Amino acid sequence: NTKKDRFCCWIRQLPWRTKEERDRIEHVLWLYCVGHRRDGRVIFWQIDENGIVRSGKIMKYLPDGHRDKKRNPGWMHNQKYIRERIDFEHSEFRSTLFGMHLVTKYPHATIHLVESEKTALICAIHFGNIEQDLFVACGGLKNLRAEAIHSLIEMRRDIHLWPDKDGIAEWRKLCDKFNYARMKLYTDYIDQNWCVQDGPKADAADIIIRKMILFNQ
Repeated sequence: NTKKDRFCCWIRQLPWRTKEERDRIEHVLWLYCVGHRRDGRVIFWQIDENGIVRSGKIMKYLPDGHRDKKRNPGWMHNQKYIRERIDFEHSEFRSTLFGMHLVTKYPHATIHLVESEKTALICAIHFGNIEQDLFVACGGLKNLRAEAIHSLIEMRRDIHLWPDKDGIAEWRKLCDKFNYARMKLYTDYIDQNWCVQDGPKADAADIIIRKMILFNQ
């Protein structure tokens, strides 16, 4: 139930430019299995390509949509009360990409891999057409690891990496290291739309939000 969730309410209150975007909000939140805790934190459930719940990343957001950096993210598999109610079907924690459960649901979609869960959701709402372009998140600049994308490579999926502006150089090196022919570094959106106002650490979501605010002024 995300009706009173601070993060989800912030997404709903953004000045979306089109009716189509606004109409997609609830569907995207449901599709990605975004959850809510009574203490006000949002849960980004991590469900793998086989539909197995691996864990859930628990994060606190401020009213302006920025993460509360005074609180470190928590994990649902570490919550004793939830382990008594949910069988995570593993003896050892293994993280997966946020949105990974949708990969098998949309077998022909290009996988667009971003850093944060927030960015994946905002891009999914903004760009739409999930059957063709599916956004998933690894959870941070340093979390793009071989084990996180191994299943995508095994499935021979097309993968576009969307790093934040300050992560382009690092993800370019990783892209070369993976040496997977169907993976490419995608910086076109940031290259074409970024401006100084967005800041040196901007991601696609920051640019989308800045542009929608300007549109509505």
